[in-house]
Amino acid sequence: MKYYKSACILLLVIFSVGNAKGEIAPINSEDELGPGQVKLDFSNGPKCSTAKHLFQNWGIRIENDGSAAPVVDQVVILGSVGTFLRNGNCSESTTEDHPSTLMIFNFEYPVTEAIFNLSGGGEGVTAELKAYDARGQILGTLISPNISPSAGTYFGARAENNSSISKVTIQYNSPELEEQIVDFSFSYENEPNFSDHVPQIGDAIFPGGALRTIIVVTNLTNSTAEGQIALFSSEGNELDLDLAGVSDASPANQEETLTAFAIAPGGSKVLSTPGNSDQIMQGYAIIYSNVPIQTAAVFQILNQDGLPIQEAGIAGARPATIQSATVGRASLGNIDTGVALANISETIATVDMQLVSTENELFGVFQTVMESGTHMASFVPELFPDAPSTLNGSILIRSDVPIVATVIRTLSGLVSASLQVAQ
Repeated sequence: MKYYKSACILLLVIFSVGNAKGEIAPINSEDELGPGQVKLDFSNGPKCSTAKHLFQNWGIRIENDGSAAPVVDQVVILGSVGTFLRNGNCSESTTEDHPSTLMIFNFEYPVTEAIFNLSGGGEGVTAELKAYDARGQILGTLISPNISPSAGTYFGARAENNSSISKVTIQYNSPELEEQIVDFSFSYENEPNFSDHVPQIGDAIFPGGALRTIIVVTNLTNSTAEGQIALFSSEGNELDLDLAGVSDASPANQEETLTAFAIAPGGSKVLSTPGNSDQIMQGYAIIYSNVPIQTAAVFQILNQDGLPIQEAGIAGARPATIQSATVGRASLGNIDTGVALANISETIATVDMQLVSTENELFGVFQTVMESGTHMASFVPELFPDAPSTLNGSILIRSDVPIVATVIRTLSGLVSASLQVAQ
């Protein structure tokens, strides 16, 4: 009987792959994955959390065909905590019987391989895996070996004949058992660009003090982040500014300058410009990384003793073609707003900006062309000379290619706050 079952499974695999015209092949071991694979698990997900957006930074969305999204659950075995993804409601016990629903993994960035560590099975329990391309066309269907009740059973698919996988579905053959996934691994067809951007940086000495820019890079994953911070001038050339680590409130230590970084899982790296440029140095930063990151920057004003007396933070920016932000001006207190743009694309960007009041009254239009790699930073009166001295409204930024932008509020000429740019 066992031989008969094995033979049927083998025939199903061969038949399924044959139907897919050889576009996918089964993977039954982690060792079969190619180089450069990414492994993700659910150990950092809190118990009973919905997994739909857990790995959205990686470009992965997890769903099912039921009414509730798959959840992260935990079980204690011999004093050890096991964390896994399962189809079911966290208010229910995993020992109860529940219908087996389809678990769906959508890959925003196509992959060439995907393998899953399956558990929660039993005698004769297998999983059906279907792989789809970016057009939603099925590449093939595979049947797994018997799935162990506790120890992981590795099973996945490899794209062949220059195809790639954009979606994988998994369903156990037992209607009484929920799908359980301990972890999964995959290899991107083309490694995504996980870079982040700071649209405005500055460094200068001025009478009575100085300005420096602190850049904070946070690793959003449970893998080590390796990358580099590159600074560019408004003309798109490499900016001659050193970055160094920040210690307490003291100015950056320039004995060891840093541009490359390695950040532990969930950790952060904090680097700063020196705050000693005789001439105003401004431009933008691109932070390159092999894994998803999040970046922020802090404009810090130092007094003549090198101690911080004023700060304003800005969030890292992602490129977009339509962006909008709040704008404010006031003669009393000398409040103004500055706009910074960087064309990080490889082509010329045609930019159109409109300044409107809260009553949707148009105060001005500014149009410009930005060469690839260039940057611009201007105050509202420079962009819109007819704008009133007192203004509450918004600025709409449109471009024909994605650019990065930030809007900064100033007080008496010094940066005081940043304003969220909507995309």
